[in-house]
Amino acid sequence: RMADESDGESYTGGFFSEEEEGREAPESKCESLGVSMVPVVRAEVVGGGGTKRVEKAISDPDISHLTSEDYKHVYSPSEDTFLMLDALNLDAEYLRSRFALSAEKMKNKNNSAQDEEKKGEGGRGGIVVEVGVGSGIVLTHIARLLLSGYFIGVDINPKAAKCAYSTLRRNKINNFDIVSCDLLTPFLSRLVRCIDVLIFNPPYVPTPSVEVKDNGLPRAWAGGIRGREVLDRLLPFVGKLLSAKGVFYLVTVKENEPKQIAEMLSKEGLSCETITSRKAHNEHLEIHRFYR
Repeated sequence: RMADESDGESYTGGFFSEEEEGREAPESKCESLGVSMVPVVRAEVVGGGGTKRVEKAISDPDISHLTSEDYKHVYSPSEDTFLMLDALNLDAEYLRSRFALSAEKMKNKNNSAQDEEKKGEGGRGGIVVEVGVGSGIVLTHIARLLLSGYFIGVDINPKAAKCAYSTLRRNKINNFDIVSCDLLTPFLSRLVRCIDVLIFNPPYVPTPSVEVKDNGLPRAWAGGIRGREVLDRLLPFVGKLLSAKGVFYLVTVKENEPKQIAEMLSKEGLSCETITSRKAHNEHLEIHRFYR
């Protein structure tokens, strides 16, 4: 368990009783998932180089266990969610190539964890973190997309944390932790230069600032001024948390001023590439990858 009781609430396999689950609870440690790939072809999406078909992707995670009652309290997967899935599919081979080094080092017992952290090369076997995990569909998707890794999902909404936990378990993902906390507050000193993949679909809709503090479902999309008030609290830490090969996937709309975000992160040595985009209703959604 990585978060203290005072920092946040962690769900690591013991969230439901073992009698209900009927199987052993997963441990909180880095180990290979060994998930087999299921070849399918998703719809065409628009990437940085034009329209592409997403080859060697996988089917979407099973979220059929979530009910209409759940969606009264938890953000329902929408256009932005599925655009992130498409972006991860487009980047599947890119991600696997970066994880190859981490997976190899995880097997090398001669390298201490301390040495690997200093090198910033993801020596813990590939740490993937999603901020605002919601239903858990994105974290589950990337867990199934990669061949190994340790997956952490955080959400300020404890009901979302519960849903995410159930989604990962339903899809037979074992190597994960779900923590209910504010952004990455419990991890800021613990995951310095350790995160290999960071994912954030922030509350990006421009709203009055007061809506950002709403304790209900609007908190999932209310972004305050420019739709940036929540995101701007995380951005100063992104460069410090990413490993040497770390990448950061971010959802934006034009009102968020993504070029200005790219300029901010460039000062941390991060380059930006727009992986894919889509117009949905009155929003122009983009998925950006920031990398060293």
